[in-house]
Amino acid sequence: MGSTKSSEKTRERLVEAAGRLFAEKGFNGVTVRDIVQKAETHLSALNYHFRSKEALYREALLTACAKASFSPKNREELLQLEPYEALYTIINESLKWHDQRPAKNWENDIIVRECWEPSCVFGEVVEKYFKPQVSFMAEIIGKIAGKPPDDPKVLYAVIVLIGLVDTFGEYRLLIDSVAPNLTSHFKQGNLLTKELFNTMVQTVKTSIDE
Repeated sequence: MGSTKSSEKTRERLVEAAGRLFAEKGFNGVTVRDIVQKAETHLSALNYHFRSKEALYREALLTACAKASFSPKNREELLQLEPYEALYTIINESLKWHDQRPAKNWENDIIVRECWEPSCVFGEVVEKYFKPQVSFMAEIIGKIAGKPPDDPKVLYAVIVLIGLVDTFGEYRLLIDSVAPNLTSHFKQGNLLTKELFNTMVQTVKTSIDE
């Protein structure tokens, strides 16, 4: 299969090509021939690295989740910060990630599709990525609210935060269509991060008052 470096690049191309196709068409809508054609390689290369379409789908999905998630090291560092600072950083870094992705964000799309159409990998993704992300954010928001991380109102705030960040990160065309110039307005002085931060703090404070 060539040199180690060449083989690794081929593997990366297969994951990238498969990820884009799976995100666009779903697992059942993609063939191995589609993947090798898009990756500009051969079926033998796919078989060498992954042996099956299922194994390649798993790798593409887990790769997407890793890129879209805070790493264990990042989570540990954020938990050492004062909770308000940590919350602001989470929002700011999450929005930056969306900004840095290409127009067609296959990583986010394949994750969303997996949630719509769960595969045999769904349970693994939940345990390895989704639960740790929610738990660490709940710990931070729980500190602000003075409530345990598993309190329903804390978990509600976490889900609201995830939804807001994804909405402003992924649906900018829609937002600009229904609310012209809002996106450009929010780019001034990191205003969107500040607004989402204030919204979350208010949500937490409302939960405390109740």
